[in-house]
Amino acid sequence: MVAVSFPDKIFELSTPAGICSIIKEGENMHGKKIPKPTIRKSLATDYGVRGCLLLLTPSKTTFKTIASEVQQLGSDQGRGGTGSNPCVGPDELLLSQLFFSDWTHVSSAYGCTAWKTGGLEPVLLHYVSEKPWNATADWPDLRIWWDVAEEVIASHGEGLRVFFKRPERQKEKEVEPHKKRARVEEGGANEVGSKE
Repeated sequence: MVAVSFPDKIFELSTPAGICSIIKEGENMHGKKIPKPTIRKSLATDYGVRGCLLLLTPSKTTFKTIASEVQQLGSDQGRGGTGSNPCVGPDELLLSQLFFSDWTHVSSAYGCTAWKTGGLEPVLLHYVSEKPWNATADWPDLRIWWDVAEEVIASHGEGLRVFFKRPERQKEKEVEPHKKRARVEEGGANEVGSKE
């Protein structure tokens, strides 16, 4: 994920919080408790609360609850126990079920698929399928990711370049600002592609 504007407001929400997979943006549910029937339907038709962004309040109790549930699933389904079936299902399915009656909805703007924003002004871009470091295509949101990667390399050392190898075709293109991306610096916020 890459922040294209400041995501601070999500930390004001009640936890657990996440993007329910079946709530549409026009339903104006951001910050509201997700009704149990909606969670139930999202679990039946999708993964419940999407795994791209999950907010939990860190605590030993929460950790122990999650760890116990994972251990029980593994024991029941063949991981770490006597069952015969492999443990399948993504993390969002487990967490959606575990906190079933407590979820607060987060707007999809906080987890926009990088190449498909659906008309939303994204706060966070989520690179869900083709990862930027493996990308064979080029699009404006991919260039935003690479600009951030280049900043990380510049500030934390060229040794990181082994993990971030920007394809030559992307280096050659003029970077066009797609959206404002917030970054914290001594001078404040800046825009992607602006001169310092």
